[in-house]
Amino acid sequence: MTIHEQIIQEANNISEQVIAWRRDIHAHPEMSNMEFRTSKLVAAHLKSLNFDEVYEGLAGGTGVIGILHGMQNGPTVGMRFDMDAQAVKEMTGLPFASTQTCQWGGETVPVMHCCGHDVHTSMGMATAVILTHLKDKLHGKVMFVFQPAEEGPSPGWVGRHGADAIMHEKVFEENKPAAMFTLHIDPNQPIGTAGELAFMPGQTCMAISSFSIELEGIGGHNAKPWVGIDTLLPGAQILQGLQNIVTRNVNPNTNQVVLTVGQFLGGTKYNVIADHTVLRGACRFTDYSTRVYLENRVAEVVSGIAAAGNVKSKLTWDMHYPPNFNNAELMKKMVPQIEETLGRGRVTSAKERCAQFPDDFSYYTLQIPSIYAMLSCAPDSGDPKKVAGLHTADLMVNEKCILEGVKAASTFALCYAGEDEEDKE
Repeated sequence: MTIHEQIIQEANNISEQVIAWRRDIHAHPEMSNMEFRTSKLVAAHLKSLNFDEVYEGLAGGTGVIGILHGMQNGPTVGMRFDMDAQAVKEMTGLPFASTQTCQWGGETVPVMHCCGHDVHTSMGMATAVILTHLKDKLHGKVMFVFQPAEEGPSPGWVGRHGADAIMHEKVFEENKPAAMFTLHIDPNQPIGTAGELAFMPGQTCMAISSFSIELEGIGGHNAKPWVGIDTLLPGAQILQGLQNIVTRNVNPNTNQVVLTVGQFLGGTKYNVIADHTVLRGACRFTDYSTRVYLENRVAEVVSGIAAAGNVKSKLTWDMHYPPNFNNAELMKKMVPQIEETLGRGRVTSAKERCAQFPDDFSYYTLQIPSIYAMLSCAPDSGDPKKVAGLHTADLMVNEKCILEGVKAASTFALCYAGEDEEDKE
């Protein structure tokens, strides 16, 4: 039996368990840097499998790294599985739908796994089982990175977070992988493609710089706006003005820019001048060399409009992720192996199916040859225009994708060095 056949057999044996893990994690989502239940579940699981090394409390408290030593010599490979959820109220109606809430930035917010990190974490747990069973076939070590805060840090967080924080942990630095791999679900792949992988060489994801804008004015009765200083009007003008950067300052032929404000908070009552307004958003872009220019333009728009409106402004850059880069040589090496397990034609590099949104996995890709793959979780039938996307309250995951992701991750770990060694014998 080939290694690929063994992976398929092991994956089939754990098919019901990985679905159960996914549904349990889905019902108990946790926000960034608050993944306490999830990290405990993961760490206990790795210990139950007798992993050679298990490290908890990383990356600010909730990160977990498990290292499995193979029985044959070889390099270390790493795999990232993110764990955090989003502040979205689930509307799927599933029997295991989340009803969880938490405190976030001083507010009570609903929590949902609407970006598939429940799927990612469960795939990591299942992959750990398979590699433990096939440890005698494993060359070198496999580092399982169960990472917090991929979606960004919790409010008021100071210092590194997510992938950046993991990479500065001593255990990561001392066991730095020779290659990294991760998967991210995508419901908006073509109908009927669940379980297929999509990734291409080179830059695959946009960079992102997220920001907060605070405006301070003077309150008063809104029947006499001239005696106060309203912050809502300049806030609205800033919201519109930021779009001028995209339409007037960017060459769309060389740089695709998406500048979106997701929060506009201001005012307390209909008849009171709003003395405080907050806008939060993000600038995403493909040409990394334009980062400084774009951030400066945002600052200029904010300060200029604020000055015109006679309000005080404060711009804070909350988070930055560089773009992801897939290593061409690593793809050339691993695609045939993954296809041998999943089946021919189950891996595509079609650009329209590859990743386009930012992910902090990019920090790994800047230093380590890596693959960031989209895993289709599209429905088997239906109108693609009606399929809910990531970060929506109606996101539905076609669970048949999960086992295929487990097979792909297991193949990466077992065949990165293993196949080379077998070819030499």
